[in-house]
Amino acid sequence: MTELSVLIVEDEPLVADAHRDYVGRVEGFVVAGMAGTVQAAVRALARQPIDLVLLDLNLPDGSGLHYLTYLGGNYNPPPAFQGWMMDRGNAIAVDSSGNAYVAGHTFSNDFPTTPGAFDRSCDDLWFVDAYVVKLSPSGSVLAYAGLLGGSDVDGGADIAVDLTGNAYVTGSTGSSDFPTTPGAVDTSSSGGHGGAGHSSRSWRPAGPPALGHGHDAGSAGP
Repeated sequence: MTELSVLIVEDEPLVADAHRDYVGRVEGFVVAGMAGTVQAAVRALARQPIDLVLLDLNLPDGSGLHYLTYLGGNYNPPPAFQGWMMDRGNAIAVDSSGNAYVAGHTFSNDFPTTPGAFDRSCDDLWFVDAYVVKLSPSGSVLAYAGLLGGSDVDGGADIAVDLTGNAYVTGSTGSSDFPTTPGAVDTSSSGGHGGAGHSSRSWRPAGPPALGHGHDAGSAGP
């Protein structure tokens, strides 16, 4: 089993040692380093790949917490489905300006969207659509937010952003009417219910109103 490397960032020596001892006892995790300041943590992250950061939120040279926010609607599933029928973020990317791009899926028909978005309502049979959101560096403004899907279950699985702010999203779709663009490499679904097909989309910096090329299976490309 591959062990996950952990960087412990804590300025109190006794607490840092306690974290180190605890992580060392947990199977599948290994302490890759320890840092007492934000700057030391940044240097450690630059030196080696780290899987997990155990972070103190109040450090001498900065706070480990930049912002926290909810993102979702008011869907309330039946008791038997609580725990899995929920709005979920599946991937995140950050550009050089600190904007955060999130892809996931939503069951909520009131999921927050921005004016002019390609799709603003989760109106399929199962009320499951993919979403793409761009958050400002402060986490307080939705630069854009939109839904994407057809008449069946759809979801966003991963997202990437290029140097000019274009967002590229990939995911799954069970919808035979999933929206595609003229000239796409594949404009019809080869899968069935349950997300057997795959979808890829690109968004310009302005957001979801403009869809890039997309297809049902394979890799993305504008």
